[in-house]
Amino acid sequence: MTTRRAPKPSPFPPEDAMASFSVEEVLRVEEVGRYRFLVGRRNEMLDDICTLAKGLFAAHHAAVSLVGERDLWLLTPEPDAPTSLPRSETFCSRTILGDDVVVSNRADADPAMARFWAQCRDEIQFYAGAPLTMAEGSNVGALCILDRKRRTFGDGDREHLHKLAVLAANELQRQRTLLELRDQQALVSQAAALARVGSWDLNFATGTIAWSEEMYRILRMDPARPPLTPEEFADRMVEPADREWLANAMQNAVSESRAIQIVVADGTRRWINLIGEVEHVDGVAVRMLGSIQDVTELHEGRVQIERLAYRDSLTGLPNRALFTKQFQLEIEQARIQGTKVGLILLDLDHFKDVNDTLGHDAGDVLLQSVAERMTRAYRRTDTVARLGGDEFAIILPDIRGAEDMTRPTEVLMALLRHPVEHGDKVFTISASVGGAVYPSDDDNAAQLLKSADIALYEAKAAGRNRMVTYKPAMRAIVEQRMEMLREVRLGLSRQEFVLYYQPVVNIAPEAVTGLEALMRWNHPARGLLPPDAFMAAFEHQDLAAALCDVTLDGALSQMRAWIEQDVPFGRVAINVSAAQFRAPDLADLVERRLRHWGVPANRLTIEVTENVYMGWGSDVVGNTVRRLHDSGVLIALDDFGTGYASLANLKQFPIDRLKIDKSFVQNIDDQAIVRAVITLGASLGMKVVAEGVEGLDQLAFLERSGCDQVQGYHFARPMPGAEVPAFLRRFAAGDEIARSA
Repeated sequence: MTTRRAPKPSPFPPEDAMASFSVEEVLRVEEVGRYRFLVGRRNEMLDDICTLAKGLFAAHHAAVSLVGERDLWLLTPEPDAPTSLPRSETFCSRTILGDDVVVSNRADADPAMARFWAQCRDEIQFYAGAPLTMAEGSNVGALCILDRKRRTFGDGDREHLHKLAVLAANELQRQRTLLELRDQQALVSQAAALARVGSWDLNFATGTIAWSEEMYRILRMDPARPPLTPEEFADRMVEPADREWLANAMQNAVSESRAIQIVVADGTRRWINLIGEVEHVDGVAVRMLGSIQDVTELHEGRVQIERLAYRDSLTGLPNRALFTKQFQLEIEQARIQGTKVGLILLDLDHFKDVNDTLGHDAGDVLLQSVAERMTRAYRRTDTVARLGGDEFAIILPDIRGAEDMTRPTEVLMALLRHPVEHGDKVFTISASVGGAVYPSDDDNAAQLLKSADIALYEAKAAGRNRMVTYKPAMRAIVEQRMEMLREVRLGLSRQEFVLYYQPVVNIAPEAVTGLEALMRWNHPARGLLPPDAFMAAFEHQDLAAALCDVTLDGALSQMRAWIEQDVPFGRVAINVSAAQFRAPDLADLVERRLRHWGVPANRLTIEVTENVYMGWGSDVVGNTVRRLHDSGVLIALDDFGTGYASLANLKQFPIDRLKIDKSFVQNIDDQAIVRAVITLGASLGMKVVAEGVEGLDQLAFLERSGCDQVQGYHFARPMPGAEVPAFLRRFAAGDEIARSA
């Protein structure tokens, strides 16, 4: 005798169905039966919801399903979709078991859904469904989307799908109410009330008008008062924008039904549909019969659908879909009218760093603040849209030229300089802006968008926090820059980037105290390139991080080798980009790498430009600087005098070295500035290093001024790591060959 193993529980009903259903399931199936009349019939609202879900989530299929005893019925605008399916082959049978949105990929470890995936035959790889919960609490079906590829589905997506499911459930209940009341002729008045339909009868001969009870309820009027004439109704309740239409409609028997907004007797705003028909006797119009229907909830549902489809949920601005639609419309109108249209693309500078350092809540507050300031800066006739992330766009119709884009953008940049507060944090942001004009810059919408994007790219390359308008010559420059970035990525994969080292020399007594690691690109076609040749890569978020990793690992591995060879190299300084310095994990990264290579922290110097201490990231920067400094890493402020650091910054952060930019050292007119920096450094207890020393006269001036250390071609050009030990030996021996004038 063979013992059978008990089957695992399944979300699907057994083949004998109702016999083993729970009481709750029996009642649920009965409730589903009340909506079967919708199967095979088109419903405009449900079609709109499915179409929106399909577009909103970029899915291949979307449908409203009703899950019955053994079958599932589909209500979908897609003509080729089946009307019904076996319940055991569908995922919606699982969705109705709970209150949450159910999401599953084919790759999910989901044994309970093996039967569903088996039926897909690789045509469907993704499912997401939200239950349709009726007023009494039962789930009659689901609003679902299906896709041919596996994908992620975030919390925001779940919320949007749930909202659409609520709208679909409301429409099911509304249709059921209308059907049941239409089928019960004895309850006509109740049907009118529930369907919110009021009727009126205007007698042309007597000029009198009669209203049904529901007319009074809809208009919130006392039934004891006489009905309003059409003229009184228009003057007292109809919005001014719709009065002309209503007058024409009454004259033409209101043959056209239209939703208009009214203000009812209690002061609230409602939406109604109005329609009428004239009765003739012997060719003479004797009366007009008509009705109004309160469609406020239906209208608000459509508004909500439009908001989901065309509005950014965070800022309330038009989203990419509405921007694209409006942009095409404005271009077409400008083509017909012979006018100009401006297009602006705007990116927030270093927005990713805001999220990384202050958190996404701060990023959301910043985006909302920027959106509000943009709507203040531009005209009401302009379209301000959020395309996604930190990307915004503005369409400016009927402008005279580029100056009409520049003026409001300058206003916006001034508004952006006002600080944003979030909790105990206060921070600012700047923006890079690119603009183009139709038809001056291009008469094609797609190409105009590309032209504005090129101008935006130029604004970023020029240092950000500025607006650049498109010029034809920019296209070739941007293409060259993009090609360079592509080559940098390839060079990183081929390990073409190497480090050269330039000595830092103590003036008195003259001795090498350390080295600065400088990156070089060993380009296969152009030879050895300095950083100036690929500077744009350091402004690119991902490439800058990759180049910084190459510098840190390369320098530490070389230091480890020198330590093992007893080479007296002192300290090695590396440059860290501002973006990486604001990252909250920089101190952890440096400490891990030091431990990995076995290099003491007091052998490493980190150089950073002074603008890293400015703006919203100062708290994170301060914590990172203090932690690195406390661990023994020396902090140097590079290119001092060319940025925006204040004396308060110098006192607030633990800075060990001030490095005078070579532009000051090599310009005789800047000697007063050099002396002032040296005096400032000495008064703050900092060593001062002068860069770009190329001759004895410069060295003598720096020595007289009290400068501590120098570096430049007078002592040595940057050299490969392998040449450093020999150079240090020659220099220590006083060999003048070590110097390269």
